[in-house]
Amino acid sequence: MGSGGNFGDDASKICMQLCLAENLVGHDFGRLPACLTDHSGGGVVAAAFYAEDRESIRQGSDLLCGAFATGNTIAMVQTIPPTVLLTRPRAASERLAAQISAQVVISPLMEVIWRSVPVLGEAPDAVVFTSQNGVEGFVRNADWRGVAYCVGDRTAQAAQAAGFQAVSAGGDLSDLKAMLAARAKGARLIHARGLHVAGDLGDIASPLITYEQRPLALSLEARKVLSGMNKVVVPLFSPRSAALFVQEFSRIGHAPLVVVAISKSVAKACSDAGLEVAFVASSPDGAAMINAIETACA
Repeated sequence: MGSGGNFGDDASKICMQLCLAENLVGHDFGRLPACLTDHSGGGVVAAAFYAEDRESIRQGSDLLCGAFATGNTIAMVQTIPPTVLLTRPRAASERLAAQISAQVVISPLMEVIWRSVPVLGEAPDAVVFTSQNGVEGFVRNADWRGVAYCVGDRTAQAAQAAGFQAVSAGGDLSDLKAMLAARAKGARLIHARGLHVAGDLGDIASPLITYEQRPLALSLEARKVLSGMNKVVVPLFSPRSAALFVQEFSRIGHAPLVVVAISKSVAKACSDAGLEVAFVASSPDGAAMINAIETACA
């Protein structure tokens, strides 16, 4: 078939060409282009495959054959709604999935492992929480309840529900530090936190590590989505999750990404790791992140 041939909507011809590419694995042909021509004659869309990359060719051919066998044209394939890949721990991802109107794949990059900590020798003046996991981790280990200074509203709600007198800084770590400087200067504070944190409170509070988040590999479903041709929206909520995602994606990814960062610090971590950020939430909280995800999906 000549270079000017028009495949139109013939899925069998498209699949045949991609299968030819797969059959050339091991031959020294450099790059083998598989050109798919829009039925309208308006132009050619070319996808280049390395002949030695059998898995990429197979996945690409599977996706294209499935799309075109249903009667879709190139233009239709390009307008398929994106998939949102949620990589937070499962419980948090499931809560988020229930609040967004999009196709979602959940594949946590970390799992929460709870730790046992020594009994508090002396009651603090207040406890500091920078996450909902911090609240749960503290409650699992201590009966003390009192004032809780929280980084944001959702964490404050969790602390209030657990029996604390919760006060929210309504923002990020810098807002929390400002609130502690104004309202708890000189107080004996305990910071119930994970082993890895995006930012430390330093000498402001004594750390109490009640959990850790261990890395997980992406699921088979997530790997399939990331190795496809359709757009994938990836919300990232921490510098560590950004680093873990880049590590995973660099090994398997081909899909066009739309990365949504919850804050400028997360966006910087993405950029430092070589991952382009499309959207940054207007404020570091769940509501703003949902809005940013919906915008990315539009």
